[in-house]
Amino acid sequence: ASGVLAAATSSSVSPPAVPGPSNAASPTFVVSAGGSNPIVGGPMGFLQRVGGWLSRGYSSVIKIKRIKYIENEELRGRFNSCKSYFLSRGIPNSERLVFHGTNSSLDSIIKHNFKLSFCKRFAHGKGIYFSEFPSTSQLYGQKLLLCRVMVGNPYQGPGGGREHTIPTQYQSKMVQPDQEGKANMIIIDNVDQILPAFIIELI
Repeated sequence: ASGVLAAATSSSVSPPAVPGPSNAASPTFVVSAGGSNPIVGGPMGFLQRVGGWLSRGYSSVIKIKRIKYIENEELRGRFNSCKSYFLSRGIPNSERLVFHGTNSSLDSIIKHNFKLSFCKRFAHGKGIYFSEFPSTSQLYGQKLLLCRVMVGNPYQGPGGGREHTIPTQYQSKMVQPDQEGKANMIIIDNVDQILPAFIIELI
């Protein structure tokens, strides 16, 4: 709503438990050294579910060559601690899988997570920017990450620039959500709500 803050509807967008049929070519799955600890039944199973989810939902938008699982154990610990904190405070802690495009070093992001201090453009307010649409993220860089994020209690509202921060009663900002609740941009200023999970290599 123009001029006021409006709580956004949060809908979890997660990969399905079992991959379904797809007409798209199957991506190659690679587990990196950083993904040695199993999650959701094991890294390869998680990769395959995510691959099926991507192929079904985005095959007409992006052509995937390879999906590389790159979760960092230390960052995953912080992410899970944040998830527990949200639960203890009654804040929704469901996850979304979101895209982030960048031309920066992926090694630094994988090792240290995103650094808000490195960000220079804040068109819709201060924070790390993601999208549920890969085509939007690709406008910001040719390297494409798929991240697990918790949006908590999101809001929609006006304002932009470095001085515009997410109000304390919210944990993220949604920009231009569609009728299904998928946002063109999701802005998060607490990196513990973010877990870089996959590198998406495109054809």
